[in-house]
Amino acid sequence: MYHSFWSNYMAPLAPKRFNNMQRIITEIILFGGIGFLTYFIGDQKIALIYLILITFNTIFDHIL
Repeated sequence: MYHSFWSNYMAPLAPKRFNNMQRIITEIILFGGIGFLTYFIGDQKIALIYLILITFNTIFDHIL
């Protein structure tokens, strides 16, 4: 399911690609959700590193 969602709405050449605001919200939900689940269920140090990396990646992806 995730693969088809990403290929239909998020990929650079997706047929029904989301606009920038929709992509940012979707990325926050997907990647942020995984980060917070990892923080509460798994290793907190790894989760914090992951959250920092995806934050910078999202910022640079949408600014540059």
